Amino acid sequence: MIALSITALILSFLAVVVSVRQARYARQANHLPLAVDIIQWYRTPDFQDSYACVRDELGSHSPSQGLAGLPEPVRKKSLDVAYFFNSIACLVKYGVVDEKFVMAIQHFAILNSWEALRPYIMAERDRERPIGYFRFFEHLAKRSEGLPREKIWKGLEHY
Repeated sequence: MIALSITALILSFLAVVVSVRQARYARQANHLPLAVDIIQWYRTPDFQDSYACVRDELGSHSPSQGLAGLPEPVRKKSLDVAYFFNSIACLVKYGVVDEKFVMAIQHFAILNSWEALRPYIMAERDRERPIGYFRFFEHLAKRSEGLPREKIWKGLEHY
């Protein structure tokens, strides 16, 4: 009788473990198409051109008028980058994509983009934009700042 109860308890525990793993695998499978889209969009020549503009050219323009005051095409490229990372940050915030995944592939791009765009975004907030203007992007950048390289790349020493 006791052996039967212990066996039932062990089987119940194993069923819970299997269920938790299946749920995790299902969630990861749902994230896969979106993760692939993020990687593909990031690698497009248009986005890479926009990112290079933000990283290399944006600083030569005054941030006093915010993003809206930038000349075209710098304005468009800056907004493309800001909206891209803001969208990813929103997906991370609400658990649609895994933050570890995003950090592993875009940690430095997030930091570089935020560092370049921050003065322009803050100027927009000071001018007429609501306080939430690119707030998700800002939050993700702050989380990126606090991550040491060793934590992002942990476990990859063997590759």
